[in-house]
Amino acid sequence: MRGDVVPEVDPDDFKKVWDIRNSVFGNLIDVEIYRSLCKPDTDVKATVVRANVLFMLTRTLPDKFAKIMDRGQLNDAFLSTFANIPLVEGEDVNVENLLRQLETVQQAADEE
Repeated sequence: MRGDVVPEVDPDDFKKVWDIRNSVFGNLIDVEIYRSLCKPDTDVKATVVRANVLFMLTRTLPDKFAKIMDRGQLNDAFLSTFANIPLVEGEDVNVENLLRQLETVQQAADEE
């Protein structure tokens, strides 16, 4: 619901949900499909909300995300970070701050 904090989610489950959400452009996906991919204790709704927000951001602002994408794909470090950033349902995402956070994570991952 608008104004609710979207809980942090398991990065591995988020990556699975993201992969499906990102590959099925424009189609509705039954929550049970997502649920079958996630661990039993996963908050599937929060995972899907996060994937939908990220999907909208990457589609509406592709130029802003191009710098941190690898061959058009978001890397694991990025997805793990997005699974746990503060997010409030229905509120605007400060894309500039988000990208700064994610670029820092990306640089750290590249240095490893």
